[in-house]
Amino acid sequence: MTRTICLFLLLFAQYTGTAQTVVASQARLKPDPSFPEIAERFARQFPEEHLTREPLDDAISARALTNLLASLDDNRVYFLASDIARFSRNSTSLDDAIEQGDLSFAYEVFEVFKERLRNRCEYVNKLTEKDLDIEKKESFTWRRQNAPWPKDEAEWNDIWRKKIKNEYIQRIVGDGLRDALPPRPSVSTNSTYTVGASTRTSGFQVDAVDTVASNSIVVDGLRKHASQDKDKKIKETDKSDLLPPMESIRKRMKQFLTVIEDSDSSWVFERYLSAFAHAYDPHSDYMSSGEMEDFDIEMKLSLVGIGAVLRSEDGAAKVDRIVPGGPAHRNGQLLAGDKIIAVGQGDLPPQDTMHLPLRDVVKKIRGEKGTKVVLIVIPASDSTGSTTKRIEIWRDEVKLEEQAASWKKYEIPGSNGVTQKLGVVTLPAFYANMKTDSIAEPDFKSCAYDVNVILGKMREEGVDGVLLDLHNNGGGSLGEVVRMTGLFIANGPVVQVKESHSSIRVLKDYDSNIAYSGPLVVLVNRLSASASEILAGALQDYGRAVIVGDSKTHGKGTVQAIVEMGREPKFGNIKVTNAMYYRISGSPTQKRGISADIVVPSAYDCMDIGEEYLSHPMVGAPVTPLDYLSNTNMASIISILRAKSEKRRAADPRFAANKKLLEQISAISKASELPLDMESRRKLAETEKQLLRLEEDLPGENESKPAKDKTRDNDLVLSESLRILADLVVLQKAKPEPLSQRVPTQSRGIVDRIIEWMRR
Repeated sequence: MTRTICLFLLLFAQYTGTAQTVVASQARLKPDPSFPEIAERFARQFPEEHLTREPLDDAISARALTNLLASLDDNRVYFLASDIARFSRNSTSLDDAIEQGDLSFAYEVFEVFKERLRNRCEYVNKLTEKDLDIEKKESFTWRRQNAPWPKDEAEWNDIWRKKIKNEYIQRIVGDGLRDALPPRPSVSTNSTYTVGASTRTSGFQVDAVDTVASNSIVVDGLRKHASQDKDKKIKETDKSDLLPPMESIRKRMKQFLTVIEDSDSSWVFERYLSAFAHAYDPHSDYMSSGEMEDFDIEMKLSLVGIGAVLRSEDGAAKVDRIVPGGPAHRNGQLLAGDKIIAVGQGDLPPQDTMHLPLRDVVKKIRGEKGTKVVLIVIPASDSTGSTTKRIEIWRDEVKLEEQAASWKKYEIPGSNGVTQKLGVVTLPAFYANMKTDSIAEPDFKSCAYDVNVILGKMREEGVDGVLLDLHNNGGGSLGEVVRMTGLFIANGPVVQVKESHSSIRVLKDYDSNIAYSGPLVVLVNRLSASASEILAGALQDYGRAVIVGDSKTHGKGTVQAIVEMGREPKFGNIKVTNAMYYRISGSPTQKRGISADIVVPSAYDCMDIGEEYLSHPMVGAPVTPLDYLSNTNMASIISILRAKSEKRRAADPRFAANKKLLEQISAISKASELPLDMESRRKLAETEKQLLRLEEDLPGENESKPAKDKTRDNDLVLSESLRILADLVVLQKAKPEPLSQRVPTQSRGIVDRIIEWMRR
C-alpha cells in the first residue's frame, strides 16, 4: 500500500414523529457505488494506524453516533427526543455496519435532519409574521450542547420562539452598537478542513498549524498591500444595506436550508467516516480526494489570502490561529477565536456567510493580490454575539521569510537600581526546510540556526538576560525543538516519543556546546502548542528557564500522519494520530500542557481554548522519567520572582484594569443564559461595548499583533515578563553558581554515563 506520511503536532426516510414535517420533492440521497468499499477499508485500516490500536467496537460506535449528531445539531434544537431515541437503537451496531460497508444509517439521519430543518423554517416564517413580546422578562439558554433534546412539539416551539426572539433583540439592540449583520443563530454544521503540515523525511515533524482544533483550513497569503502601511481602523458599516430584522432572520434560515438541501452524497459520507475518526481523538479525520486537493494547495501556500487558519463552528468560520507574518497578523485586528459572519469584496457591501460551507467562505476570502477583503466578525471576547467589528485586510502572497525568528533589545531598571540590557527573541514557529540540512544549500532553513545567530549577536551587545517569546507559536519541526533546547543546555534528553509500533524513543541533544547560559524567561500562552510545549517543558524540567504567561499552554501532545488508503484517489486518506510525546520528567503534555511558573494571563486564559475543550481528547498516562540534571536553586528563585511580580502588578492601575477586563470576559464566556427583554439586553450590550473599548486600550491583549509593532509600555504581558527577567538577572548575579542535582529515575546506558563523566 502506497503511503504518504505528513506529521503534525498545525476541517431516513421520513418517519412519524411528534411533529409533522413537509415532505421534500427532492430525491433521497444514497451512497455512491464506491462508498461501501471505501468504508470497509477505513474500518480495517484506521484502528491499525491509530496510536491506541483500539478496535472498532461498540464503544467507538456509540461515540461515533454522538459525533454525527453533534456535527448536525450541536445545540440540540433540530432533532427531537423521539429522533434521538430511535437513532440510539443503533448505537452499538454502527461498527458492525461500517465494517460491512453498510452506510444506510448516515443517510437516514441526514434525511430526518433535512425534514426537521424544513419544519423549523416554516415555523420561523410563521413566527416572524407577528410581533414578539420583547418587554417580557424571560431568559434563553443559548448553550444547549448538554441540554436534553425537545421532548415534544410544544417544547420544541418554545425553544425556537426564544431562539428567534433572542436573534431579533440582538439585532434591534445592535443597531446602535454594532456593525453590519445580526449575530449567528444557535445552529451548528461544524464542517472543517485540515491544512498545514510538512512532509516527513526522518524523525518527527510536529504540527506547525493545527493547534487549536483539527480539520482546519488556512486562508493563506502573508503580506499586506504596499499602499496600506497602517492598520485599518474599525469602521461602521453603512446600515442602509441591512435587511429588516425579521427579514434577515428568515433569509438566514432559508440560506441554511439551501446549503443542506444542496449537499451531495459525498458530504454525508465524509461526515460519517470523520465521526468514527473523531471517536478516537479530535485530531484524526477522514479526508476525501477533494479535501486532499485543498490540503495540497495549502501545503504549498500558493494562493493569495489573509494568512489565517479557519474552521467551522456554529455555522460561522472561526479563526483557529493567525499565520505569523501574514496580512491578518500585520493588521492586528483579527484574533484567534473571532467568528467571521460576513465577507465583502473591496468597497462592496459584505455578504452574509453564515452556514455556507467553509470551502465557500474561504473562496470568498481568497482573491487577487493587492485587493481588499472586508470581514465582519464576532470578537472572541464576546461569546454571546452582541457585538461585531469590521476589519479590512489586503491580500498578498506568502512570504516565508517574514516568519523568521527576530529579536529586539530593551533596557529595564533592575531592583538593584542598575539598568539591565535584555533581549527578546520572537519565534513564530519551529520552521525548517525538511529537504536539506546543509547550510551551504540556498534553501537551507532552520529556526535553531537563526536563534543561535541571534544569541551570538546578543552576546556581542552585552545582553544580561534573554526572553524567548513563544506565545501563539503553534509548533513545527521536532528536530528543531531538540536543536533549540541544546542552545540552552549542555546536553541530555529533550523529549520522549511513544509510537504505536514501537517502545518509547528518547530524543537527545548530544552537543555539549551552550549558546546561552544566562538568565532565561520563556513567554507562552494558550495558543503555544506542540513543539513550543516540548521546549518550554524541557527547559522547565532542567530548571533552566522561568515559564511566564497564561496558566497553561494548549496541551496538544499528539502527532498525526496523513496516510493513503489506496493507490486510487477515490479511497482518499486518513489523518490519524500515531504518536504521543512526553516530557523528560515522564509527564505527558497532552491535555495538561505546560503550567506557567508565574501566571501573567492574556485574554485567551479566560476562554475555552485548549485540548481539554475538544471532544474525546486523548489522555496520556505518565511514563518512566529519564535521568537528567536539574537546577536545584530554581524553585526558590521562582518563589521570589512570583512574589515580586504579584506585588508589582497589585500596585499598577493598568493591571487592575486588565484584571477587570479578564474577569468580564470570563463571566460573559461562561454565561449559559441570556435575558430576553430589551432593558436587560441593552445593559448587557453596553457592557460588552465597554469591554471592547477596554480591550482596545490594552494593546497587549491583541495577541495577533506582530512583535515589532508592540512596545514594552503598551504590552502588559511583555512588560511584566521583562521585569521578571530583570529580577531574575539580579538574583542570579547575587547568588553563587547554581548547583545541579541528578533526578534519580531509571538506569542509564553506558554511553550516557561516559558522556556525563566526561562533562564532569
